[in-house]
Amino acid sequence: MQAHRMSMRKLKEVLRLKWSCGLSHRQISRAIGISVGAISAYAARASAAGLDWAAVEPLADDELEIRLDLLEETAVPTRRVEPDYAAMHRDLRRKGVLSQLASVHGAPRYLRSDNGPEFVSRAILKWAAENGMEMALSDPGKPWQNGADESFNGKFRDECLSLEWSRTRTEAKVVIEQWRRHYNTVRPHSSLAYLTPDDFKQQYCSTEATEAVLQD
Repeated sequence: MQAHRMSMRKLKEVLRLKWSCGLSHRQISRAIGISVGAISAYAARASAAGLDWAAVEPLADDELEIRLDLLEETAVPTRRVEPDYAAMHRDLRRKGVLSQLASVHGAPRYLRSDNGPEFVSRAILKWAAENGMEMALSDPGKPWQNGADESFNGKFRDECLSLEWSRTRTEAKVVIEQWRRHYNTVRPHSSLAYLTPDDFKQQYCSTEATEAVLQD
C-alpha cells in the first residue's frame, strides 16, 4: 500500500474495535490515535462492501484491500500543504524558546539529531553548550542511530498526515496540534510498556515520591 493510506493491519484493528467490541468511532479514535473522520470513512467503505468482522478477520491484507477497492485510491489528486517554513524559522529564532522548553521538560544530557544544517549551526551548538548538553549527531546515511525520532516520524506520518486532507495551513496546524496533544497524553506507547504518557508520569512521580519518603 501507499504510505498515505491506513495500513490494512490498522484498518483491521479499527473494524475489530467497531464490530467485535462495539466501540464508538470517538472511542476508537481515542484508543489508537486516528481521526474520527478517517474511521468513519473506512467503516462506511467496509459496510458498503458488505463486510462484517466475521468476513474481515480471516482476510489477508491484499484480499481486504481488494474487497475495499483501495488499489486505485491514489488516482485522485490532492493538494499538497507545504509547511510554513518562514513561521517555523521565526518561532525558533525567538529569544529563549528552546530554554523555555528545557525549563518545562528538563534538559537532556545529550541532544540527538542528524547532521542537518539547522542542527549544527553555531547558535544551536552555543545554546547546547551553555545549557550543559552535548550534541550526539548521527552518522550520514545511518538513520537507525536516531531510531526514536525516525520511529516518531513514521507514526506522525501514518497516524496523522496520511489520514488527513488539510485545505489550508491553518487547518493543518489545528489537526496536527490535536494529534500532538493526543500523542503526548492519552495514546498508549509501546516504549512505555503500553502505558499512556499521562499514566507513565503519574506512576513515575508516585515512585519517586515513595522513594524519597523511604530515604528519610
